[in-house]
Amino acid sequence: MMMPVSADNVLNNNGIEEEILRSTDGDEDGWYDDRDGQTVRVKPTTLLFTSALKSVAKSHEIATRFSGGKSKKNRRRETIASYHGRLARKIVILAEQAEVEQDDGFIAALMLCSAASGDSSTARAIYLASKVRRLDHLRTCGGKVHLKRLQGLVPEEERQALLDHGDSTTSLTSGSGGSVPSLRTIEEEFVENHKSYERREYGTDTRVLSTLLLAHSKAMEPQGLGSIWAGKYNRGYLCENSLRWIEAYNQPQMSNMAIPGITSVEAGLTAEGWNHKDLA
Repeated sequence: MMMPVSADNVLNNNGIEEEILRSTDGDEDGWYDDRDGQTVRVKPTTLLFTSALKSVAKSHEIATRFSGGKSKKNRRRETIASYHGRLARKIVILAEQAEVEQDDGFIAALMLCSAASGDSSTARAIYLASKVRRLDHLRTCGGKVHLKRLQGLVPEEERQALLDHGDSTTSLTSGSGGSVPSLRTIEEEFVENHKSYERREYGTDTRVLSTLLLAHSKAMEPQGLGSIWAGKYNRGYLCENSLRWIEAYNQPQMSNMAIPGITSVEAGLTAEGWNHKDLA
């Protein structure tokens, strides 16, 4: 879909005045000239965000192995995990705003980011959320005819009526308020045939399940990152508050046990017993 633009006249390298299109918001990102000379806006694709998530996971792996990513000193491992978590969360938000299709590759890349940080619970939540999100109908109450309509199946009586009156299919679906579902379109048949071809040609896609197993193995590693996500107030890898909470350092409140007037060496060598109530 084309966005509204405004035109500015500028001089190119040859000194010839030409017209450049700009967006109404003043942002020039995403506007390109195609081969026909028309300025169009190029939308991001799923592969772009998938590659970005894979880069975040790879960066976390490298930091864990070569930059002391497992060190508990000064909460270094928590700082690195929080940084990469905010990057992954930002990429997911941008993908939602761009309304790209979140296929198995995108889900596997997001689970890989969670697996790199040792958070297997978030990886399972991402997997289940992707399954629920792809369901067309979640309602399971009603009669058999109603459930068949929810599943996109046409009852036998209506199927025969549609086959006998094939020319009136459009009028039935549009004129009656869409109460009678239409038969499968050519596009739906093409998508189903293409999926079956991919399954025959490339086999079953196991990226999501293998990433889920990797997340569990990372969480159970000895001296690993799985202990970061333990705690009552922890909500996982993609929670902004949890990422800020694991990075914070709680200053211990130590009470002053020193005896006024003498040093700690003198207090330790003397045979006299001390009572804090007498010194108060």
